[in-house]
Amino acid sequence: MRDQKPSILFLNSLFCLVCGCGSGSDPLGNQITSASLDIVADGMLSIPENSTFVTDIEVLTSASQPASLQISGVDSSLFQLNKRSLFFKDSPDYENPSSHDRDNSYEITVSAAVDDVSAEKDLLITVLDRNELNLGPYLPLSNAEFDYENYERLASDLIIEELHSEDSKFWGARFLDDNHFLATRQDGLFILYDLVDQQVHRFDVKESIDLSVRRQGGLFNFDFVRRNNDTFDVTFAAAINNDNETSSLGIYVANISTREGHTISTPRQLFKTDANSVSANHFGGDVQIVGDDLFVSSGDRNCRSCAQDASDHRGKILRFEIQEDGTLVPNERNSNSAELKSEIFSLGHRNPQGIAFAEEFETVLIAEHGPQGGDEINVLRAGENYGWPLATFGEEYGGGVIGTHRIPEYHDPIVYYLPSIAPREIRYVEQNNLFPELNNSLLVASLKFQMIVVLKLNEGRPKQSIIDLSGFGRISSFDINSVGEIFFVTHSSPGRLYRIR
Repeated sequence: MRDQKPSILFLNSLFCLVCGCGSGSDPLGNQITSASLDIVADGMLSIPENSTFVTDIEVLTSASQPASLQISGVDSSLFQLNKRSLFFKDSPDYENPSSHDRDNSYEITVSAAVDDVSAEKDLLITVLDRNELNLGPYLPLSNAEFDYENYERLASDLIIEELHSEDSKFWGARFLDDNHFLATRQDGLFILYDLVDQQVHRFDVKESIDLSVRRQGGLFNFDFVRRNNDTFDVTFAAAINNDNETSSLGIYVANISTREGHTISTPRQLFKTDANSVSANHFGGDVQIVGDDLFVSSGDRNCRSCAQDASDHRGKILRFEIQEDGTLVPNERNSNSAELKSEIFSLGHRNPQGIAFAEEFETVLIAEHGPQGGDEINVLRAGENYGWPLATFGEEYGGGVIGTHRIPEYHDPIVYYLPSIAPREIRYVEQNNLFPELNNSLLVASLKFQMIVVLKLNEGRPKQSIIDLSGFGRISSFDINSVGEIFFVTHSSPGRLYRIR
């Protein structure tokens, strides 16, 4: 019998290799080990919305054959496997979750099998919110989207305190740093408010600029470049008189110092629009510095046809390159059209009074006044025509058709407002630690209804709410310090500076 043992062992081993014996021992008591199998993957995963890749799946096995993978579970229909990688079939949207209980947490089980051996791994995949700037198209809008009466009031408990008042209307406002708040009075003064000692310093530019202050004219908005800790090159827009009893929009630069003594240099003119208009309305008057670029908003000056005239600065957004010596030259990337003046970035605007730059998305947006109704928020693109007065949702004062609502070859607004809210300042807020409900939103100051509109564009539809400032005056401009406090000024007489905290 001793001579037969090797043959029996060989035959049993061969049988196990061919047919599979699983774990255990052969008839002679020798241990036989089946194929091992293990799934290596993190059971708790987090991915940002709008991403499809989830994770790679690693399978450890001693078998000679590759393991097959399958997914199951309550949310399995939303996923797919590509070899050893797990993906969402469609990009998940945090604002509109498709998980089985709509909680942005997706539950699946990954199964692996080889021969008669299998393994399972439960995965919980959480989708995280991230900032988005969904630019539509959104049109047509519903009443709930264009009529401010339908917007929610922000529920935050706001503490609003008056810090300062002037005997004239404020226009623009920005923080130079957390300790110095700079604002413009429309009648021609810069007001520098020191938050440390509550001292106010006034710089009168009428002494060196022939400022036109008729009706809507005056000193408008500004932006700045910091030269060192306490000196700033401030670029600003102003209505200026011409020799022939007309007025134009001028762009100037002056150096303001916050050192002891607080000084301003004599403003230097950088540019003047070539249209000498007798109108004292619709100047536009905002400026925005984006890197080495300077954007300027120029209103139509009550000349509707001028907004469509490629050779006229009125009703346009202008863009310049800031040179090392501070001078301006037209930006070469403005447009490929030989018909447009070289300074023109976009056309077909009525009275754009606010420019915002969303740095995270490298996007420039404007807020512009329509006529009776039809105020617009537009995203700027080089060479685009925004339709005024041929395409507008507004009408004549007192009623009457101006144009048609939409024209295919002209660029639609993101949103519009009926009735008009009279938008002035517009700012993009990436993050606000004091008021997190403002994160990833556009804030728009409403002159007419004494409020700041909070416009969110991170969902499938625009969502708007209101910071209600009724009783404080016409909101002209605002800025936010590093803490998250909102400082705003009013276009009223007297003009007032307030803080929201």
